[in-house]
Amino acid sequence: PVDARTDLFSLGVVLYQMATGALPPRGAAFAVDQPPPSSINPAVPPALSDLVMRLLARDRDLRPPTAEAVADELRRIELALS
Repeated sequence: PVDARTDLFSLGVVLYQMATGALPPRGAAFAVDQPPPSSINPAVPPALSDLVMRLLARDRDLRPPTAEAVADELRRIELALS
């Protein structure tokens, strides 16, 4: 069933593309051949790379539970970088 975590997956796709300049692999390759953003672009902070990968988890139960949780984590990443 579709729920709010589907939107979080879509956010993960957008963030992945912003961080790497490319869309994540699609289809069967998605689950096994998806390199983390920081491995493609070393300028991507590891914490942001980890968040993006969690947003892109095939199992939606492994994604952050809410958009608010994602926003909080993005704020923490930003603060850690400043």
